[in-house]
Amino acid sequence: MLSEVLERRVLTRYRAHVNEPNIHPIVRQSLQAILHEMEEEHDGEHAGWIDRALERLPHETVEAAEGKWRAVDEAVVAELERDVSVRFPEVRA
Repeated sequence: MLSEVLERRVLTRYRAHVNEPNIHPIVRQSLQAILHEMEEEHDGEHAGWIDRALERLPHETVEAAEGKWRAVDEAVVAELERDVSVRFPEVRA
C-alpha cells in the first residue's frame, strides 16, 4: 500500500511540473516520457499482481493501510513544502 501511495504522489508531482509554464523543454519532454512509462506500467502486468494481492486482503484492512500511508504522505509533503518556502522563498513565487 505504501508503494501505491508513493507512486500516486510521484505521478501528481510530475504532472504538476509538466504543467509549469517556465519548465525547460528538455525537462518537460523527460517528465512526459517518465509519466507515459509509469502510466503504462500501472495499467500493465505490474499493476495486476498488486491489485490481485490486495483483493485477497480484507477490504477494511486495505482501506485502513491506505488511509494511514496517505496521512503520512500528506504530512511529509506539507513539511517539505514549508521547509522549501522558508529556505528558498524565490522558488514559491
